Amino acid sequence: MNLSPEERTLLDRPLVAQLATIMPDGSPHLTTIWHHRDEDTIRMVCDATALKARNIRRDPRVAINVVDIDNPYRYIQIRGTAELVADSVKARDELRALANRYMGSVGDAFVDMYPADVDQITIIIHPKRVSLTVSV
Repeated sequence: MNLSPEERTLLDRPLVAQLATIMPDGSPHLTTIWHHRDEDTIRMVCDATALKARNIRRDPRVAINVVDIDNPYRYIQIRGTAELVADSVKARDELRALANRYMGSVGDAFVDMYPADVDQITIIIHPKRVSLTVSV
């Protein structure tokens, strides 16, 4: 699915996303997470043993929500499927880029403090349905 220019503009801002995954009992699990857009996919990084990663392995259906902090009635909702990429080196590089995006000049120091032996993975979300809401 192709994202519109307005959807891309909102996703390109350093706004956190809320990622919803599905628990084994069918209930939702919600996590706030850094993200960035890569063409028409959304990329995130997490620990390979994180609950969100375990949920995605079992059921790849996900949703994310990103709210415009300048107008909380402007937000994008994306439903789709998630792919997990198990390459710790690339995931750490991606985490460094995310840390710099969200933390600026202290991003590198943040990543350097993160234990190097933690198995990290990249989450790639492939949108199936996108809704940009602007009200009030």
